[in-house]
Amino acid sequence: MPKVNNEPKPNKRPKKFKRPTVKKSQKYLVTQDNRFIYAKYGDTTANELKFFYYIISKLNSISDKGFEACEIPISEILGEVLDHENDQDNYTYIKKLCESLS
Repeated sequence: MPKVNNEPKPNKRPKKFKRPTVKKSQKYLVTQDNRFIYAKYGDTTANELKFFYYIISKLNSISDKGFEACEIPISEILGEVLDHENDQDNYTYIKKLCESLS
């Protein structure tokens, strides 16, 4: 007759799970969730959404300690984000854009 071992087995530690490595540039990536896609924005224009997403992409949740004022050149906003071609009233355009988002 075979022997039956009824003694409890010693507690083994579970194997540590090795997290997949993520590049530093991927850690700070802001992605668009389906809730953003299907949300009702009402009368929000495309440029307002682009500006809003641009500002969100500048946030850094790891190094930011609180709400701090930051300066972004208008040339950077107009060059990278918005489709605005009239050079004479750039400042008023950005001002109205910020007021409409508030």
